[in-house]
Amino acid sequence: MEPCNKKLANLIPEGDHVFGEVLNQIQRLRTEAQAHENKHWNDDFEAYCDNITEFIKKQKALSGTTIHECLDIIKAIRKSGQTAQRVETGQIAEKALLADYDMDLAYRNDEGYDKLCNALLVIIEDSQQTT
Repeated sequence: MEPCNKKLANLIPEGDHVFGEVLNQIQRLRTEAQAHENKHWNDDFEAYCDNITEFIKKQKALSGTTIHECLDIIKAIRKSGQTAQRVETGQIAEKALLADYDMDLAYRNDEGYDKLCNALLVIIEDSQQTT
C-alpha cells in the first residue's frame, strides 16, 4: 500500500477536498477492518461506503470493469461490517455466525483496498490531464 499512498499524497492538491476525503474514507475502512475487526462499525462507515460508491459510479476515467470490481469490493466491505455490527450488538450469536454465515467479520484483503486506491489514482491522474 505504501507506493500508492506516496503517489496519492503527491498528486492530491492540498485544496482538493474530494480526492483527499475519498482516500481518507478508504483508509478508515481498511483500518477498521484490519486493526479492529469491524468491532466499531457504525453509521459513519456506512456513509463512507455510500460516498465511495457514488464517487466511483460517476467516474468516466475508469473502465466499466474497474467500476464493477470497485463496487463489488465496497459491497463486500459493507456486508462484513454490517455482519460484525450485528454480532457486536447481539443480533447474531457467534455460534449462529459460524453455522449460518460463510464470511469474515472484517474485509482484510489488502488487494481490495489497493484496487480502490489505484482507481482513485487513475481518476486523479485523469483529472490533472483534463485541466
